[in-house]
This record gives sequence, structure tokens and C-alpha cells, in this order.
Amino acid sequence: MREYRFYITKENIKGDVVTLDGDEHNHLSKVLRLNVGDNVTIISNDNLVRDCEITNITKRDTILEVL
Repeated sequence: MREYRFYITKENIKGDVVTLDGDEHNHLSKVLRLNVGDNVTIISNDNLVRDCEITNITKRDTILEVL
């Protein structure tokens, strides 16, 4: 199984919910074509690594839940 990593700012983390937007969202949804239920790894600008599951994908952003 392949591991996908995305880089975000810590402002995109609200408790156990993470929002991907901009280039990272576009790469996840349009290039990699990941779907709800897929797992990804996020790395925040304070170097915290978290495993997440995709819970929602819209035109503007992707919502992840920290596992």
C-alpha cells in the first residue's frame, strides 16, 4: 500500500479535523484521485506527523479526520 503525505500549516488543524485546501487539495483530489475512506499522512509546519482518513472532498477542500 502506498503512503501519501501532505504538508499543511497548523492553522488547518482543529482538534481531530484537518482541512486541506489549495495546492495540496488539488493534488489529492485531481492528480492522485483519492477518495473518501482513503488514508493519508499529514505533516504540519511544526513537524507533527499525523495519520488521517479522508471524510469529505468538495470542490474547494478536503476534510480529514485524525486517526
